Amino acid sequence: EGNPVNEEMTFNSKDGMLFHADVNVSYHLEADKAAHFYVKYKAEDIAHFTHGLMRQIARDEFNNTASTYTAEDLYGPKKEDFVNAVKARINSVFKENGIIVESLGFVGALRPPEQFVAAINAKLTATQDAIKAENQLRETEANAKKAIAEAEGKAKAMAAQTQAITPQVLALKDREIALELAKKW
Repeated sequence: EGNPVNEEMTFNSKDGMLFHADVNVSYHLEADKAAHFYVKYKAEDIAHFTHGLMRQIARDEFNNTASTYTAEDLYGPKKEDFVNAVKARINSVFKENGIIVESLGFVGALRPPEQFVAAINAKLTATQDAIKAENQLRETEANAKKAIAEAEGKAKAMAAQTQAITPQVLALKDREIALELAKKW
């Protein structure tokens, strides 16, 4: 932040996608190894170490670790795992010299290539469209089942009415018709 030079990290995923990210790191020196640190790294100014060797090691570990993750993993559900793996690798490099990385993370979002973001958005849209179509199919099936049930109900009612017309009812109707004809005659 505030540096006129672009200090973003870039790294490639397992499938070759180039990511850009602004990274923050917080670390401390173990008190009993501070003298060793200053002798080994000849770092009279801690900022020189931070922006020099620490940055170089972090960049290398981001690249090495990212190459084991797919672009979708880095941009999605495994981003936190990725950052934790990078942090562990940096700590393994510096731990014996008393340097402990406390936190490592991204400032803002990862910046993948535009075509990758477009592909992810297209995939999400396709998934949402498939879910919508599946819901419409379920609704259509439910409406069809409802129509079938209604038709079956009507058919049963008609069958019940048909069964109610017995030979005796038909004979009675015949007599009523004959009586009406006789009255007219």
